[in-house]
Amino acid sequence: MPGKGIFDEGVPLKDERRYLNFAAIVKLVGGIPSAIEVIDDYISKEVFYRGLILKCSRCSNVDWFSISEITHTFTCRRCGKNQQFRKSNWKHPDEPSWFYKLDEIAYQALVNNSVVPILTLGALREKCNDSFLFCPELRISEHGTEKHFMELDICCIPDGKLCIGEAKSNGTLATKGVSASTAATKYRDLAVKLGATRVVFSTSSDAWDNPSETAIDSAFSTLPHIQVSKWQTYGGYQSATTLAAFFPQMENCVCCELPGLDPSGRRHT
Repeated sequence: MPGKGIFDEGVPLKDERRYLNFAAIVKLVGGIPSAIEVIDDYISKEVFYRGLILKCSRCSNVDWFSISEITHTFTCRRCGKNQQFRKSNWKHPDEPSWFYKLDEIAYQALVNNSVVPILTLGALREKCNDSFLFCPELRISEHGTEKHFMELDICCIPDGKLCIGEAKSNGTLATKGVSASTAATKYRDLAVKLGATRVVFSTSSDAWDNPSETAIDSAFSTLPHIQVSKWQTYGGYQSATTLAAFFPQMENCVCCELPGLDPSGRRHT
């Protein structure tokens, strides 16, 4: 919760979302012109929604209200009282201040670590000359059985060629009970069965760890017709905005730019 007299860190509410005002966005992106550009762009794309934070005069419940919900009055979601909003309903500043809500799909994507696959798909799309088709995460099962074989974070068809891949935030292919070597081998075998011509391993860490690097190189060493890419989708972008600032703990924010990979060009192919 922002301290007394601090008005540039947004407001966290009981729904565990943080709602940002103009001052908070200016602070995050480093200037008024950038903040204006971000707000206009993200509202047009329905990533941001504009509204007010108001406190009920009867039951003291505090909520965010979309601009589409209010006129000269608002209705409390807890006690149902319809009331004119006055200075006592918003307190600061002297006139009501807009607060911006992050779209729920974008919020859930951040909560569930979807940034890395989104950035990876965006980078693959940018390289296309003709067409780009993709589908969300897939669960793969062997024919004739319901047993879960593996999950595909990346499955797309850039320029008519099938590409599959793994997107991780921790820089390792290893998971509980599965070694990096086993994971890389599964991707190799699946690529062969599906006829994929490219496999991408993408991480938001600084790099894949040594066991994963070794496992990937070893698994695909005898398949020169499959292009293997190892990418870093960095979290430290100097980006248009910081979507993760909508989480209650601003100090844990991760800057993210959509779409694309590290602008400095640090990627391995």
